[in-house]
Amino acid sequence: ESDLKKLEIEDYADEWMMAIAQVYYRAWAAQSDVRAAEAGLKRRERLLSLIQKKVFSGTAERPDLLQVKSALLGSKIRLTNARDALDSIWRDLVVTLKFPASWMHGDPLLIPVELDNPAASALSMCQRNAKPTPFSNTGVRKFDLMKSAAKLGLEIAENQYSPQLNLSLVMGGNGVDRVDAGESQREAFNAQHPNYTAMLSLKVPWSHFKEKAQALQTFSNKETADSRYAQAFAQFEVDWMSACEQLTHWQEKVASLQEVVNNQKERVTLEESRFRLGRVPLVNVIQAGDDQTDAESNLAQTQVQFRLNSWKVRRMVGLIKPYLEGLQK
Repeated sequence: ESDLKKLEIEDYADEWMMAIAQVYYRAWAAQSDVRAAEAGLKRRERLLSLIQKKVFSGTAERPDLLQVKSALLGSKIRLTNARDALDSIWRDLVVTLKFPASWMHGDPLLIPVELDNPAASALSMCQRNAKPTPFSNTGVRKFDLMKSAAKLGLEIAENQYSPQLNLSLVMGGNGVDRVDAGESQREAFNAQHPNYTAMLSLKVPWSHFKEKAQALQTFSNKETADSRYAQAFAQFEVDWMSACEQLTHWQEKVASLQEVVNNQKERVTLEESRFRLGRVPLVNVIQAGDDQTDAESNLAQTQVQFRLNSWKVRRMVGLIKPYLEGLQK
């Protein structure tokens, strides 16, 4: 029972660590959204300045100006929404990590929130040919202990309910001198005339209904524990393959979206340059800016999922507890 409690505490600590990581990564992603929205607003302001000059010089018309102003208002709304989300997530982080309450009133965008790199070790473990032993997983070990405890309980119940067979052996010595009592005692003490007695007894519990019910219940508990252990053991292999496959996919998505962001940045620069020369319509510049902001936001969310999945893999092989112990030291 003590070992089972320790595993339950360890499992709870793992859950707590995963929850903290999720809130922390959400805070980082929210900061990224705000910065992307701020960059988008600056592009809109730069575009508004450009279109105002064009309208003044006669190379653009008022509808173009109205379109840019509407896009500018949309960027301001997007920035406000991103700010609200960041403030809410930051308050959750302050409460969860028990930071001073005064921290809630500061600008969360000024707080340095950096990403760690749990993916390197997780990818390394997934790329090995040999699968980790299921017994490194807290859940599997917990069900294994429960199975052993149920088996022991069944043995105890069966011993209480089963018939009991006892064999008794008695050996003695007699003194047979009828004249000298002392000689008779000496002969008995030295077992010169030994005798043996054997007794076999059988105790059958005919009406032990309570013991029988307990035996049936413990048998049911054992079958349930065995089934749960077998299921956890098999499920670990399935979950491990799935987690590693998802981790690889998230890695590929991060690389692809990083390339998308780079392409969108170049596209924005080229579209603005072509618009100044009058080679493309205004909508091209506006759409390019929106696409860059969306790409940056998608990249941040994907990086969060990539890291959360990495921690999931590390948790499956019991690496969160050593990580927390390392932080304590």
